[in-house]
Amino acid sequence: MREYFLSVYALAAVLAVISFLIPEGREGDAVRRGISALALCAVLTPVCIAVRGAAEADISDFLPTELPEETLYSERSEEAFCLGIREAVSGKFSIDPENITVSVTGYDPGSVRADKICVILRGRATLADTRGIRAYVSGLGCGECEVEIEI
Repeated sequence: MREYFLSVYALAAVLAVISFLIPEGREGDAVRRGISALALCAVLTPVCIAVRGAAEADISDFLPTELPEETLYSERSEEAFCLGIREAVSGKFSIDPENITVSVTGYDPGSVRADKICVILRGRATLADTRGIRAYVSGLGCGECEVEIEI
């Protein structure tokens, strides 16, 4: 970068000396404009090279070499889905969330749906309205629900 600035300063000095030697008049103005264009080209050349290099670069050059797998997103999304169902059932039916376990099969993170949602109740939650829970979770539109009781 230092060499670039030195060359620009040297070019500016040479062009300044040349512009002092040019006579006044129309021809002198035309030459001064040409000198200005030359100076502008010298200053902008590195910028143009950088832009062209960036345009030709592949996006993979800027990405990390090891990308997290889509399964990581899918797993986190599924965990959040199960947690949301658990909290919804807990709030709606006044059940302690620690007594509810939710598992899903066939979860699709794109549509936020599962083929089957299994709500497992244990402890005092076993006394809850299982049909109501089944109807409530199925009515959410997230998938078919089954309610199991763990003894």
